[in-house]
Amino acid sequence: MAQWETMTRLFDLMREMAAEMASSIPEDHFNEPRGGSNSPKWITGHLALGMDFGLSLLGEPTKEIAEMMPLYGPGSAGGRVEDSRTQDELVEHLRTVGNILREKVVSVSDEQLSQPQSTPFLSSELPTVGDLLGHVYTTHIALHMGQLSQIRRELGLPSLYQF
Repeated sequence: MAQWETMTRLFDLMREMAAEMASSIPEDHFNEPRGGSNSPKWITGHLALGMDFGLSLLGEPTKEIAEMMPLYGPGSAGGRVEDSRTQDELVEHLRTVGNILREKVVSVSDEQLSQPQSTPFLSSELPTVGDLLGHVYTTHIALHMGQLSQIRRELGLPSLYQF
């Protein structure tokens, strides 16, 4: 379980950075697709949905997953999103569901993590619940943080972090 302690620290860092990036995008640009791709609204909703998905991998499905999947899930349009959720609501959902997922992960058993994952998402590349949950916890957030960072730069916003 030591690896999950490390991944949880990374998860905490990345999800807070993603929330700050999403919050800092001016509201009038939040639902505008950038570079022929995703809007910040879609990215933020997609990340929150990813955390809901992580809970479902652990047997804790949320009501939001069914509501959000057509709008923010794999295969959705990704551009402008016709959804009444505001920027603040999506960022809050990202933070809240992330906290719940974190609490569930710290008590998950090795047996549960080693079970085959039963979704069509990356099933050959990430065959176990632990593999797919690790993706939700780290690489998925990192991928979409890169998109948010690029959007922020295109809008002329400075880096949030000075390393």
